[in-house]
Amino acid sequence: MAITYMVALDKFHISTTRSVHEDTDYVTLTVQVNQQPPVNQTIFVGNVNDGDHPVNLQLGPFDVGPNDTLALNYVVLNKGHGNGDRTQIEDGLAKAATAAIVAEFPSTAGYASFILKALGEIIGVIDADCDGNCAAQQFKFSGAELEQKSSSTGSFGETIHDEIESQDGCGASGQYDVTWHILRVAPVGFTGTEVVRDHRDHPFTAQ
Repeated sequence: MAITYMVALDKFHISTTRSVHEDTDYVTLTVQVNQQPPVNQTIFVGNVNDGDHPVNLQLGPFDVGPNDTLALNYVVLNKGHGNGDRTQIEDGLAKAATAAIVAEFPSTAGYASFILKALGEIIGVIDADCDGNCAAQQFKFSGAELEQKSSSTGSFGETIHDEIESQDGCGASGQYDVTWHILRVAPVGFTGTEVVRDHRDHPFTAQ
């Protein structure tokens, strides 16, 4: 029997910006059930510095049976050099993330590299200076896993730490913590237990 879920990216926390001072951030969230067309939402967050930054992206509802799969990915991109057209950047980021969700990657670095390459091929969005990914992760869950993880509270979520090296002449490596959750439709609000994990040295596997 299928269970209905919503997928949300709640916020990100910056410990260290990718740029010397402020990052100019875009965020995209993409979800795919089985081989259905991926669903995506992308927003422009703007100029941000250290601290918490709400995002509140939400996708769904998605009906997932025990033998189905649900894949999700997200990207936080700093694109401040030369500014550019916001709509073009948002569309390019959404297309890159959508292309990535159908692929398999052995590591976080492989996924992040794919996103940057795809962006460059689509609209040539990544220029010099300190542009680049601030956070990028991709996951895949079976329906049975989703049911088990959400069985006690109706939801589950994680805060994932990313540290991605910036270019020479920029600040120290950017350090971002992104919080997301998956919620069964019936419960109201996020009541799950948040788990903090560091993915710098781990492959892309759901725990």
